[in-house]
Amino acid sequence: MTAPVSLAQAVAWLSPSKVEGQRWFRHKGRIRGGFEAVDGWPIMRGGSLYGWWLVVKVPVEGEAALYQVPVVLADEPASDQVRLGECVSEGRARTLVDGASDALVLGDLIARVREGKGAVRAERFGAPISPPALVESVHQDSSNTLCRLDGTLLFKLYRCLDAAGRREADLLAALARQNTEGIPEVRAVVGYEGANGEKWALALVQEWVSHGVNAWDRLTRTLARGPGVDTDIDIRSMAKSVAAVHRGLMAVGAREWTEDDTSALKARIGKQIARLRETEEAKASPQLASDLEAALERTNALPITEGGVVCPVHGDLHLGQLLYQHGRYLVLDFEGEPLASPEARLAWHSPLKDVAGMLRSFDYAAAMARRQGAPGSRDDWERWVNRAEETFLDAYARNLHVHGAPPTAARDIAHPLGDHAGLLSLYLLEKATYEIAYELQSRPDWLDIPQHGLRRVLSRIGVRM
Repeated sequence: MTAPVSLAQAVAWLSPSKVEGQRWFRHKGRIRGGFEAVDGWPIMRGGSLYGWWLVVKVPVEGEAALYQVPVVLADEPASDQVRLGECVSEGRARTLVDGASDALVLGDLIARVREGKGAVRAERFGAPISPPALVESVHQDSSNTLCRLDGTLLFKLYRCLDAAGRREADLLAALARQNTEGIPEVRAVVGYEGANGEKWALALVQEWVSHGVNAWDRLTRTLARGPGVDTDIDIRSMAKSVAAVHRGLMAVGAREWTEDDTSALKARIGKQIARLRETEEAKASPQLASDLEAALERTNALPITEGGVVCPVHGDLHLGQLLYQHGRYLVLDFEGEPLASPEARLAWHSPLKDVAGMLRSFDYAAAMARRQGAPGSRDDWERWVNRAEETFLDAYARNLHVHGAPPTAARDIAHPLGDHAGLLSLYLLEKATYEIAYELQSRPDWLDIPQHGLRRVLSRIGVRM
């Protein structure tokens, strides 16, 4: 069947102001022209045009961003449907509504293998996915669109086609081919290759983890009883899942850590500290300025003698990225750090970058529990954080070692001050200074948490000259 309108006409129906107003549109206030049709296909039902799947180019401040915008044509849109434009089709006025949670539209994408201006491919894992009968929207505050299909599958639609989505889809597909533990089961990845060879991820379909509990929520609720509660079993389970994911990522690709990698890591930390020292907060706070100066000094002086590997990593690992279900923890969201550039998101690192993220997250959890009135002295909480770190590192190293993974410089670490902890110390400094930058920008009243964390890392680094 042939659509009654062209691709260009379908894109012209979109209202840039309405699209720009959506939560998932990342370039608000930066549009510098109209939308341009890149690719798309009509969605037909019963011989009539039902909607369009559109890939559009949005000019933004000297560059262009690609977005996918599925739309459905509605005669009388419901009050909860998101309006993205108006049109006249088949002789009557109609409204373009967001089709990202429409069962027919999503089923069309999952099943699609298509050649057009570009190529759409759906790589499937496990049993075939039936067209969904029930689609429920979830997490409306996300920069992508998330839906639950028939109560059993999570459908993630990447709205802005960028390096973050491509990274996550590529890594999860690679882990799925290996049957990697520690992640929700991957059922399908839908990719797009443009006419010029550029590749993007359109959608990801994973197991819906029913009755799952965010690890941050679970741990902070437990810690509300105080630092004497037993959290070892949970922390070992987290470490086991992280180690499983890292084994899978090392199998995707890995190389030996080099002196150049050390220099690049130190340079990143130095640049981050330099930017922080220029902030008004650092200029107004002698304590923060002193902490940053000490961090730079320790970064430059810390010798790195251990080996290790460089490979793809999660990149933004913390308690909020783990989900607990029936005694297991699952790692989520492989898009990388939210403040990182596309190039930085795609870069390889030591797996210790993720380990450092988990250790800092335990410190955050303890600080949050204290803020919310949990009992216990500062020394009691310091002992809990120390134990949490030791428990995680020990379980992580054991799980990595038992399965014969390449060295990460973490196998012999029983504590952040261990003899082989130099590289981990650098990643802890990088993470703590990143957290300071993040809190200054997003949550200034949380600044004391990473600032205390930075001093804690500094006090525990032994610099051997």
